[in-house]
Amino acid sequence: MPATENVTVLFTDLVGSTELSSSLSPGAADEVRRAHFATLRVVIAATSGTEVKNLGDGLMVGFDAAVSALNGAVTMHQAVERHNRQAAIWRADTIDELLRESR
Repeated sequence: MPATENVTVLFTDLVGSTELSSSLSPGAADEVRRAHFATLRVVIAATSGTEVKNLGDGLMVGFDAAVSALNGAVTMHQAVERHNRQAAIWRADTIDELLRESR
């Protein structure tokens, strides 16, 4: 008889992805998704998770214990927040630079 194994499954979701995609060019929307998933995948690897499936605007991730999944979720949240802050600063700096160049 095969041994049973407990796993914890974590689902992520890129909130507002439909609205975001409709406001961007297809290439820009793909870049947002790629950057988001890259951020998550770094955390998944660091917290011993396993990506099970890409759901288009989210991921299904398996962990060997609930505490690992919780750690992964918190770390993902922090990483996405950090990425979003850095991206906002980059966008603001880029807009300021473009405005200066246009004067």
